[in-house]
Amino acid sequence: AMLRKRLLQSSCRSVAFESARGRHFSSVAKRLHVIGQGIVPVTRKKGGSLREMGAEAIRKALADAGIGQQEVGALYVGNMMSGMLSNQQHLGPLLATSAGLSGMDTMTAEACCGAGGAALRIAY
Repeated sequence: AMLRKRLLQSSCRSVAFESARGRHFSSVAKRLHVIGQGIVPVTRKKGGSLREMGAEAIRKALADAGIGQQEVGALYVGNMMSGMLSNQQHLGPLLATSAGLSGMDTMTAEACCGAGGAALRIAY
């Protein structure tokens, strides 16, 4: 059986992490464990850029889960309207790099108000 661990981070943007250990796959049912979260306020003040808020939420989620950056294998981002509001469509790589998680698979899911759920489903 393949082992994996997943982590869901939630804020106005939902992010799911996948690492190379900690989760059992079976042919019948898959289990998803939310092991940490990071919530940041959405603001336009200093420290309120898309990069800064996303990186802070990711760092908080990793700290809450008690895992290090080296344990993250992939990053799945759910977002609504970032392309229209901040001219940034490709959030996965942007937030991964901003949080120091470069060199991994990343993906952004857009599904209106269901974007966080869509990111979780893709990560699953």
